[in-house]
Amino acid sequence: MTCQVCGRAPAMRVTFRRVVGMVLLARTVWVKATLCREHGERTGRAFLKRTLVEGWWSLFSLVIFNPIAIASNLAALRKLRALDAPVARPATARPAEAADRFTT
Repeated sequence: MTCQVCGRAPAMRVTFRRVVGMVLLARTVWVKATLCREHGERTGRAFLKRTLVEGWWSLFSLVIFNPIAIASNLAALRKLRALDAPVARPATARPAEAADRFTT
């Protein structure tokens, strides 16, 4: 498999979750993508950081949704870190622009 962002290999299919806790509700945002180690770690850290900041603001997300999202993101990051370093592809790739696709 190759990375959806830069086209380098090896890559793996991962799912990252982000929880936004609101006073009475909670919203979960997720991305399922095939990413190399570099872009997977970048995306995973961004989702994890926002979950740690925004995910605690409702009772449901505090008790249920946020711990699940944090645990699944950490598990996905652990699997990504086990991948070999991505192999460079031809100079047509523009990873700096494409990497921000998943972090908004």
